[in-house]
Amino acid sequence: MTLSCMNQSEPILSEAGEVEMEDAYAGIDVAFAKKKRLPVAVVVKRGNILIPLPLRKAKALPPVGGGNACILNNPTVKLFAQQTSEYLSAVEKEFGVRIRRIAIDAPKQPLQNGKIRRECEKGLDARRINCITTPTMETFLDVLRRGRVHLRKGNPETKLPGANQLWMLVGFALFTELQRKWECIEVFPQAIAATLNAHGIPKGQEAGLLAQLNAVSRHTKWPSTPNRNSLAPIAYGARHDKLDAYMSAWVASLAEKDREPIGRPPNDVIWVPRLPIQKIGSRGAAMTPVLSLSGVNAFPLYKQLPSDTSCGPRCILMVADYFERERGRKLYAHEWSRVLEVTMENDLARDRGTSWKDMVFGLSEIGLRCGRIRGATPETARQAMARALGRDHPVIASCRIPYRGKPVRHYAVLVAMDDEFLYFADPFPHKDCPAGSLRPPCQDV
Repeated sequence: MTLSCMNQSEPILSEAGEVEMEDAYAGIDVAFAKKKRLPVAVVVKRGNILIPLPLRKAKALPPVGGGNACILNNPTVKLFAQQTSEYLSAVEKEFGVRIRRIAIDAPKQPLQNGKIRRECEKGLDARRINCITTPTMETFLDVLRRGRVHLRKGNPETKLPGANQLWMLVGFALFTELQRKWECIEVFPQAIAATLNAHGIPKGQEAGLLAQLNAVSRHTKWPSTPNRNSLAPIAYGARHDKLDAYMSAWVASLAEKDREPIGRPPNDVIWVPRLPIQKIGSRGAAMTPVLSLSGVNAFPLYKQLPSDTSCGPRCILMVADYFERERGRKLYAHEWSRVLEVTMENDLARDRGTSWKDMVFGLSEIGLRCGRIRGATPETARQAMARALGRDHPVIASCRIPYRGKPVRHYAVLVAMDDEFLYFADPFPHKDCPAGSLRPPCQDV
């Protein structure tokens, strides 16, 4: 059976016969494009499935944007925020739900004077996730002044100065208005996609959109069979805007313990889903390693694409970021570029992958020393690996995995072991291994 969006629901009755409102959560992909409706998704939990309401079929309609020139008029922006609030209230009434939390894809507040970046933006920088710097309110006022002068001179709206920042003022207005009635949190869909290791292809391309939809559906169980038409009924806007709204609504639906803050709560923070590493034994049974790295549950896991051969440098990246505390930071972008250069000659799909010699060189280029683990027998090799884990040293293992019907050479990071299994942080996106999980043994270590 294929699950689709839920229909307008029948009222839920309590034992006393009173109507109970079903909890719902909203996600807003902030936009103010001329004559385009605001992309909003509202979801409800049905068992372990996060189902979006079919808002394209609803009587209620989200507000229409007026374009960047209209953002220069503050009353227009305030009216747009008020109309959004009225729309969400109408959705609650039409579908018999009560919105508990709203996730908004926009900065919550301007940058403080004297600061270079908001704390959440610094956190994105540390994760190598690009984002536009939020200006101070003083800068915004200057952008508004220059924009009005630009239009008074008869210049085209398409060349309005600060156009890539003006939309943030709509976000500020939405936070101000919607917080009067609902809890609101800040999200960034690109950070959500990065958390899911699904940001390798831009979602403007169909392959990238489907990769992100597949990644989020593993956690929300919707849609049961992701395809290009799954998003059609859930919101207004382009498909990638609908996906952003749905991913935002997903984060809104998570309790705070199931969300990870990037930045400094409560007001300078972007929230992403918290995806704890699962330990998977044979046949998917949960197991607890008897020996592991001290930070195994927070070990960084970065995935390659199924079509590339970047497992080697991905392992280097994971190890480098595991030592974030000792190094004082995560790997910088220019260091990651250097690793790719020396390990793969910047060709992520080259046939020969990465040699051991290049792996050692790549580690040394970012200041990490490594030693080779030796063992005359499988048992002495296990003992040597156990000693390394006992010293809190990750082990980059060369192994073989099945790929297209034949075994191929592969790298993965050994992070834990017990009497029966070795546990790997594996960069390869195996279909039978949940995202963010440790993997049981490779074929031949």
